[in-house]
Amino acid sequence: QIGLYMNAYVDKIIEVSEQEHVELLDLYHTSGLTEENASEYTLDGLHPDEKYSIKLGKQIAMTIKKYFY
Repeated sequence: QIGLYMNAYVDKIIEVSEQEHVELLDLYHTSGLTEENASEYTLDGLHPDEKYSIKLGKQIAMTIKKYFY
């Protein structure tokens, strides 16, 4: 273990995407998943259940439509 948390990785990905002018769909900050509701939307606290997968799919589809249609 190197002592980094998920948000450190996410912040770096955001930083690099901005530097490189690459569009980014930041599901980490925009999906609505929190520690408080993780048990409601995930199978194991990490992997999305069917209901949450549908929600994520809709967000991804909207982003694709925004940039490619």
